Formats: sequence, structure tokens, C-alpha cells
Amino acid sequence: MKKKKLMYVHGYNGSADGSSCRLFRKYMPADEWEVYGLDYNQDDCAIALKQIREAIEREGVDLVVGSSLGGFLTLLTTGIQRIVINPCYSPSVELPKLGPNNGLPAPSVEMVATYAAFEPQLKQMTDDDRRLITAYFAEDDELLGDTYWDVFNQDIGWFDNIPGGHHVSEEAVKRICYEFTPEYQLIKKAHQATFKNKESILRSKICGCFSCMKTFPPDEVVFMRETDGQETAGCPYCYTDAVLGDADGFPITTEFLQKMHKEWF
Repeated sequence: MKKKKLMYVHGYNGSADGSSCRLFRKYMPADEWEVYGLDYNQDDCAIALKQIREAIEREGVDLVVGSSLGGFLTLLTTGIQRIVINPCYSPSVELPKLGPNNGLPAPSVEMVATYAAFEPQLKQMTDDDRRLITAYFAEDDELLGDTYWDVFNQDIGWFDNIPGGHHVSEEAVKRICYEFTPEYQLIKKAHQATFKNKESILRSKICGCFSCMKTFPPDEVVFMRETDGQETAGCPYCYTDAVLGDADGFPITTEFLQKMHKEWF
């Protein structure tokens, strides 16, 4: 099976094979994904975006992951699935705050201007393109804090919180990469199966609720609401729409229900 390709776009003064890229290489399912980092001209936003687009086409990239300034660039790389981590949502505000570091100069006025010119595009994305974005903000970002959480939610949409600070932590990468594992894909599929599921519930021999962790036969299920003529199952004990049946092929075991509970509650 041909592997999918993940391209990592580093932050300001980062490197193509920095620690964050290596963590993704470590934790993405190796039998399905190839991970590599991209070096780009960070002094000019237009050139950087052109280099990212060329690399996507040249390498056949399936997923772009970017953090910090690389997250800003990744947001603007439309038409492909992408993940942003602690994106520098407003480079015109954040870059001037940085001074010289490790022998490298502070961002120049000219450099900042190239990024500022692209900032309005974040408010002009189509709904289809927003759906291609998965975003994560660190709970303890010492550089950006929660400054851009509200505006990101307004302009782009939903995001999730991850542990750690602005520099991507190993725990955060493990959490993100877990969503690409077969185990998580099964959990995600099971969650989708809890909606408009009367037919499959009635074909089941045993059902389980991953809210209260009870198991019960299908004739005890309470059907709670109707959407497009199809009803959704509710738990007879906690009245939550978190009911699965074994007719869909999911294991109605304590272990599996606990995994579902941990992910969704």
C-alpha cells in the first residue's frame, strides 16, 4: 500500500528536521504515513506560500501540518487537508515582539509587511475550505496565551486544546497522531453510528451506553428524537444519545465503552 505523505511546516527560525517534525515522524502510524519537513523562505510570505504549494504538488502531499508562523502559512494553503498548531494568527502583531535569538536577527519591518498583506485572507475562506482545517491551541501557550481563540473560532471555526506550551510538546503530538490510528478511526466511526440508529439498534442482540457504561438489550432502548424520519437511540438509564449496538460490528465491552467515554465525555 502506498503511504500517505505528511509535510511539516515549522515556525519562525525553525528547521525542516526540527524536534516537532521528528515527533510527528515518531508517532504517526509508520505503516501508513511518511513524514518530512519543509524548509521555506520565511522572509517573504508570498514566496513561502509558493514554495509550500510547489512541494505539495511535487511530493504528492496528503496532509500539511504547521505550527506557529508555519501554522499561519498552513491556514493559507487552501484546497488540502491541514492541521494547525498554535498558529500565529496575526503575524503583523506577533512578529514585531520578537527580538534577536541564537544569533539570528529580529524580524524586519519588510518581512512583517509581507505577512500582514495576507492576513485579510483568513476572514475570506470558503466553508468547504474551513472544513479541511483541524486546529489545536495549547492550554499553556506562554507566547500567545488565549489571545486568538475567539477570533479563530469566529473566522475559521472549531478548535481543540492540547497539553503543553507554544513549542509543540511530545504529549500534544501523541494526542494529535492518535487520531490517525485504526483504534481512533473505529472510535470515530462508532460515534457517528449513535445518530439516527434505530434500525441497527433493533437488529442488535446487546447494546451499550458510553455515557453511563451500562449494557442492555435493544427492547429497553428509548428512542429520543426523529431526524429526517429516522430516530436516535437513547440510554434507558441516563437518557443520553450515546448508545451503540453490536449489529454495527462494534464490541459492546467495558473496555470499548470506556475508550468511547474518555474520547467524547
